[in-house]
Amino acid sequence: MESTELLGDEAMATPEVSSYGPVATNEAFTTHSEDDVPETASLLSEPLLSSDPDSASSTMVQVGKQGAIVLLCLINLINYIDRGIIPGAPEKFNQFITDTLGVSVLRQSVYFGLLTSAFIASYSIFSMVFGYFALTHRPFRIIALGMTVWVVAVAICGMAQAAESYYVLIAGRLISGVGEASF
Repeated sequence: MESTELLGDEAMATPEVSSYGPVATNEAFTTHSEDDVPETASLLSEPLLSSDPDSASSTMVQVGKQGAIVLLCLINLINYIDRGIIPGAPEKFNQFITDTLGVSVLRQSVYFGLLTSAFIASYSIFSMVFGYFALTHRPFRIIALGMTVWVVAVAICGMAQAAESYYVLIAGRLISGVGEASF
């Protein structure tokens, strides 16, 4: 189970690695053996949706590993678009800041910087929180929770213009950082 590499007079233990990660051979490694397939691997190896005509919903299509990868890539693409939307359109957001807060052009940059900083701060803090949760909870549940939070945050950001409120936008960006930190 465990290979040993000699370095001088001392021996270093190297954990055996399987296709699912390190095999549990030491207390420091809290992963799976070859026989104990992780929850995520079994979810990816089975179809996510069934096209069986005998099933209750025969209109669903079968999605395998490739479908799951495509879905995760699309989510990540939308995620990166959301991250870069404020730095990518500074004129629009500066105008929004002036319209909602009534600040001068000289003060716009302060509030514009707060929008970006709010996202980065919440993203940084909650990356550590979700990193800990990744060790103790199922990854797909963490991603699902984060995506739910993120969708709510994007909806809040979208309502900021209708509400004519900078503070609604900054709250949405804070919550968006929390949601995006999960994946």
